[in-house]
Amino acid sequence: MQRWGFDDFGQSTPPPGTFTQIDAGYEHTCAIDSSGAVQCWGRDVEESPTPSGNFSQVSAGGYNTCALDSSGTLQCWGSNTSGESVPPAGTFTQVSAGETHACAVDGSGSVQCWGDDYLGQATPPSGTFTQVSAGEGPH
Repeated sequence: MQRWGFDDFGQSTPPPGTFTQIDAGYEHTCAIDSSGAVQCWGRDVEESPTPSGNFSQVSAGGYNTCALDSSGTLQCWGSNTSGESVPPAGTFTQVSAGETHACAVDGSGSVQCWGDDYLGQATPPSGTFTQVSAGEGPH
């Protein structure tokens, strides 16, 4: 794996191994390794240990991370100042962690969001979707 960029907290220095998916957050990076486990590195990773299990997707946010396990269940960890690390129940096909909120596409194609909604960023439109991306805020 090649790496580049700001590395003041080790967020650009991955552990050895082979990865199938990777996502960079504010000051940390997480990836799914070839066994399906989540590995994270960078700031505050030691304070928020990654869950064990087999995962298909991971999304690193501000100071939080969410991952989709092999059964379609969401697991989130890290900062929870706005409820961004408490995902809804159900099965999902894709997840995206933002700065203080997160969104995911559920099994029916609807988007569900949780966490900070100070400007409507956690109030998704109705409709059917295949992918969602949560950012820093509503901009």
